[in-house]
Amino acid sequence: MSHIWSPKQAEFYTLGWHTKIAVADGPGRSGKTVAAVRKTNAKMAMTRTGFNYAFIGPTQKHLDNVLLDETEKWARDCNIKLKQRRNYIEVPSDLGGHNKLLTFVATDASAVERLKGYTIADYLIDEVTALPKDIVQMAMTRLDVPYAAATLMTNPKHRTHWFKTDWIDKIEDGTFGNGGIVARRWKFQLLPECDNPVLDVDEYVALQEQALTGAMKQQMLYGEWTDDGGLIFPLFATLAIADSDYEPGPITRYMLSCDPAEHSYTAAQLWGVNNKGDFILVDDWGHNHREDGALEYKEQAKQIREWVGPRYPSIIVSDWDSVFRDYLSAAFDGAVIRPAQKQDKDTCIQIVNKMINSHKLKVLPQNRDTIAESGGYIYDERARLRGEGKVQKKNDHFMDCMQYACAEYQMMRAYNANTNNYNW
Repeated sequence: MSHIWSPKQAEFYTLGWHTKIAVADGPGRSGKTVAAVRKTNAKMAMTRTGFNYAFIGPTQKHLDNVLLDETEKWARDCNIKLKQRRNYIEVPSDLGGHNKLLTFVATDASAVERLKGYTIADYLIDEVTALPKDIVQMAMTRLDVPYAAATLMTNPKHRTHWFKTDWIDKIEDGTFGNGGIVARRWKFQLLPECDNPVLDVDEYVALQEQALTGAMKQQMLYGEWTDDGGLIFPLFATLAIADSDYEPGPITRYMLSCDPAEHSYTAAQLWGVNNKGDFILVDDWGHNHREDGALEYKEQAKQIREWVGPRYPSIIVSDWDSVFRDYLSAAFDGAVIRPAQKQDKDTCIQIVNKMINSHKLKVLPQNRDTIAESGGYIYDERARLRGEGKVQKKNDHFMDCMQYACAEYQMMRAYNANTNNYNW
């Protein structure tokens, strides 16, 4: 087998084989997925025949590009011929016969119903913290086969997440399943020593250091289950930031969202919609007037027009600044500028979180200003102690743009459904 193993991966592969519940947590790219997929696949190919195995992930794209892609690499390394059937993949066994590999998208209601009809010998559940709790609980009830097992993987989130409190903490203190289930946790890491032997860790960490801040940095680089720091969009890093291989396809319509200022910071975001209904942050633009010199509104509008290029998006601007709107309209040849939706802050936050959780909001990884700001976009701590959900008014320009855009997008989608107007 040509795959290169780190000591942590090798330990997880061998000891995890005999563990009823094997949990692997750690930052992205730390090597846990490769070890988990190859462990599960090896069990399919080297033990009992005639059983069902299952992969569960947050999206079909994740199943295809991560779990099944690694399965194909494993099959090539082991000279095993997989057969794609209508509803499953046939995996031949060394004992003769074969096992079935089934895949399920956790957010697909029909797939969840389909899962209820199977008895499963072994589960591999990826991105657990991004999945509904009930699907994980339901999956555990399907482990009806003697010696059935499950492997669960995730990037860390805040330390009060149900998977941390109900699973990892109880595994660590020996109380999981009232102590009657053989369960073990493996913590993978990038720093100080990387458990992924094929990753250029210095280059990867350098890029992430530029993009991440606060709790997100601790989670995604150091693998720590942190206090969420009052993060307003706690699943932004896990669900919203698109993978580097994400292909949005043709953009059918663009939207420009602006939060202007003359003396602090002007932010703009260019959003697009593809044929799959993903709402995609294509690019972001910002100007720090204090650090880079003040720009009058007319010059800001000119630079934004040049930045957008030949595209003609619908345009929304924070509702308080009519002067900037006039200059921006002129820059876009008299385009109609819509004021941002007048909804309260809590409603806008709920809209964004709902879009993130439904996997429909995608932020391309080159939007570093937006990504960096998301890690510090938090609730005011003093207000939290008083039981108030007040947003900390600091470094929030791109987050405001995102909320304007998502609220507008939702409104226009609803308008389209009711009147067949607006192509969103």
